[in-house]
Amino acid sequence: MSRSSAPVGERVEALDWKGASAQLDAQGWALLPKLLARDECEALAALYGDERRFRSRVVMARHGYGRGEYKYFGYPLPPLVAALRTALYPRLAPIANRWHEVLGSAVRFPAKHAAFKSPYRNLLPTRAGGTSFVLSSMGGMLHSLLDVTIAYSTGTPSLWDLCCGRVGTVIVDVRRRPIDAWMSAGDYANDPAFRERFLAERGRAALVQNTLEITVLESGGSTNVVPTEARAEIDARLLPGERCEAFVEEVRAAAATPGLELRILLDFESSTSPVGTELFRALERVAARSERPAVVVPRVISGFTDAHYFRALGIVAYGFVPRWLDPRDTRGIHGPNERISLENLTRGARVLVEVLEELDRR
Repeated sequence: MSRSSAPVGERVEALDWKGASAQLDAQGWALLPKLLARDECEALAALYGDERRFRSRVVMARHGYGRGEYKYFGYPLPPLVAALRTALYPRLAPIANRWHEVLGSAVRFPAKHAAFKSPYRNLLPTRAGGTSFVLSSMGGMLHSLLDVTIAYSTGTPSLWDLCCGRVGTVIVDVRRRPIDAWMSAGDYANDPAFRERFLAERGRAALVQNTLEITVLESGGSTNVVPTEARAEIDARLLPGERCEAFVEEVRAAAATPGLELRILLDFESSTSPVGTELFRALERVAARSERPAVVVPRVISGFTDAHYFRALGIVAYGFVPRWLDPRDTRGIHGPNERISLENLTRGARVLVEVLEELDRR
């Protein structure tokens, strides 16, 4: 059997990976000779003209880093490309992890591609590494960040809409966010004290790491008898792309308790709904003309919602909750003394009715 007719996995394993790793370290790219047969290359090249097979096209000159263009395959991937990705991943992941470690990034890739289960096919899971690396590297040169949000009153336009002048009101919200001196002077990856201070703000911490809270704790039934077992329920919030099974093993290792039994009570992947819908455009219009004009943008939340049940059925769902809460009220959500003011309740109900009326007018 020739190399070109062998399974893709066998061809990948037969390559000189020590040499390829050295090339990647030295120049950022490496040649993998004779990985594909001539007919396989020609078959893949023939797909380039079929726009239905690709999700985006990049013209390199527009971005100032070369000439030519390339495209990203859409899903489902061609079988040969999918097989190459699965076979190459275990060889490339250790190299990527080593590079991330050198750069001070907290991102780490699992050993096998099947374990990298993320609903976001084109994004890395959320981590603090990139931001912390920039802050620690540039130090005192950064004093503030520009927080820019662009919202279109009639929904997100296409390139053709922009070219034809078919874009209505555009709201551009620019805010200057000061960077505290302690944040620009610290090193999140290597300074435990700095990391502890950064994570002390619970809202920040929940967006860059997995969290858990014991919400149910039961044991025994009699005052004068030592119980033989105890039961606890943990409410865990995992970052996008994290696997519940892997988190269970982390908890097991941290507890290090003989006889400990762990069971997953509820597990579902992070999910999103598309923003190019009439409902999203209605939300944008209502928010833009509210008493406190606002723009509607997607965001990652650390809380739990029932939206994933609807999305599993193909129903668009958004976490649009019109309310104006101060930090004290926000901290009380699902906590002791949870409350909402009558003013917020009335205002929120009125805004939701406006959204329904906006949809009805369309």
